[in-house]
Amino acid sequence: MLTEHDFSYCPKCGNQFGERRSNLLVCKKCDLHFYISPRPTSEIIFEDKKGRILLVKRKYPPKKGFYDLPGGFVDINETAEAALQREIREELGIKITEFTFLGTNLSRYVHKGVKYYTIALTFVGPLPEDQKITVSSDISGVQLFEKDKIPFDKLSFEGIKVALKNYLKNK
Repeated sequence: MLTEHDFSYCPKCGNQFGERRSNLLVCKKCDLHFYISPRPTSEIIFEDKKGRILLVKRKYPPKKGFYDLPGGFVDINETAEAALQREIREELGIKITEFTFLGTNLSRYVHKGVKYYTIALTFVGPLPEDQKITVSSDISGVQLFEKDKIPFDKLSFEGIKVALKNYLKNK
């Protein structure tokens, strides 16, 4: 499997990278320093009034058919909070304003043979029950789970397991 460290050519001049460190590739021609950094994501743990947790089911790879927290990648020039609000609007068709920061966790996101390292910024908030959820085309469904019935063996990424366990241990 490829990792980010397997990239061979400079994105600036197309020449081969020379120096390689664990988080840095240096072009031997133009001296571009290409840093390998985690990709930020925002996700939310929604809890409804009955204390159930909302999970979404992934429709496409990676991890098609596995459960996930609603959220996604943070775009350039976007805060984690703005990314969260955008992703929730896109994925579930709802607008959120009430959420708090829980913490961060690390994970890996393998897509088309490339392993991306991620740092997820996890938020928590009440599920807005005054708005109708409209599932986007990249989600095959949503489901509410009792806290003791969360399918940890069917969660898409290790970081989500960590986030949910951290959340639940304080409940």
